[in-house]
Amino acid sequence: TYVPDPHQSHATAHIQQHRGTGLFLEMGLGKTVATLTAIIEMMKRKEIKKTIVIAPLTVARDVWSDEIDKWEHTEGLRYSLILGNAKERFVALNTEADVYVINWENLALQCCSATVALSNCNHPPSRFIRRSPL
Repeated sequence: TYVPDPHQSHATAHIQQHRGTGLFLEMGLGKTVATLTAIIEMMKRKEIKKTIVIAPLTVARDVWSDEIDKWEHTEGLRYSLILGNAKERFVALNTEADVYVINWENLALQCCSATVALSNCNHPPSRFIRRSPL
């Protein structure tokens, strides 16, 4: 059973109050479980449906799935690791999940792939996206 330390409770509250935030705590201080707790709480309140986590490769590959599987309160949380070659990432992106975990390098690859795909497409939504300030 997860009983948060005071700094973890603070981190969870910070995530819920500041969307799109990052946690920069020392290794081993419970960033992952604090983040997972915030995700679960926001999903229960229907504030979010899905989320993306961007992490270094080893953390994305080794930590997130272990932490989701470890804690009782995250049971049933579906996750997809957007890692590997292009085919594996495509499958992961098209997997129904609550949490999508990707590393920085693959995020850059996915963004470049999407940009190229949009630049070669004349479909009306792609024209809108190309012009949007995102």
